[in-house]
Amino acid sequence: MPDGSPCEVPEWFSPETLSDGSKVLYNSEGHIIAKMSRNGYYFGSMYHPLENIDTVEELRKLDEKVLCSSL
Repeated sequence: MPDGSPCEVPEWFSPETLSDGSKVLYNSEGHIIAKMSRNGYYFGSMYHPLENIDTVEELRKLDEKVLCSSL
């Protein structure tokens, strides 16, 4: 934690600090999936692979890799 207190995180959790002091998390495909501002207390979700899907047909066209790459 930023104040030095201990916590448990998933094995894949490895935030990267950007030049503006914010922190980001990437998925295995290189997409930024979460971001925390420099003085923030939590990560906000950034990657939403289904945000532009409007029909079942569009969903069926997506590669399973896209749907499973949020971590």
